[in-house]
Amino acid sequence: MDIVICTGHLGEQIEDYVGNGDRFGVDIKYSHEITPLGTAGALRNASSSLQEVFLTLYGDSFLFLDIEAIKSFFTSRNKLALMTVLKNHDQYDKSNTLVDGETVAKYSKDELVSGMVHVDYGASMFHKQVLNLIPDDVPYSLEDLFSGLAKRGELLAFEVEKRFYEIGSKNGIMGYFHLSI
Repeated sequence: MDIVICTGHLGEQIEDYVGNGDRFGVDIKYSHEITPLGTAGALRNASSSLQEVFLTLYGDSFLFLDIEAIKSFFTSRNKLALMTVLKNHDQYDKSNTLVDGETVAKYSKDELVSGMVHVDYGASMFHKQVLNLIPDDVPYSLEDLFSGLAKRGELLAFEVEKRFYEIGSKNGIMGYFHLSI
């Protein structure tokens, strides 16, 4: 399994600790940002290391995924991208995704939309050609990319059942351990 870790400020600490992946049985490459590019900009920056179909994960989430099921669903449809979603009803985080059948009809972290009950789960799959929609060497958020893909009808929705856990903060980690004990 090949893994690309996109890093920014203090990214060398991650690389020093994780290394090339040998001790985990994987091959790890790094894509470093000199100036912050946003999540989608970081993907564009890493383009030379990415395969034709690739999966992304947020670094601050603990997820329960069936990657083979996600890949099978994605590759059997003719869309540029896939977002995993959880029916949330504002329970674990603010619902930010409107799903219509198999596609994301609307994605927004700010705009309240009637019927928006799903939340971005934190794992996405892309065809590499989606990187052509991202400006080169300028900050570009994943929110902007997802919003544009949804408007074009190019963003699949793959619904998961188990909740995610935010582990990018002490409160998030403590919440996970409190619930799992």
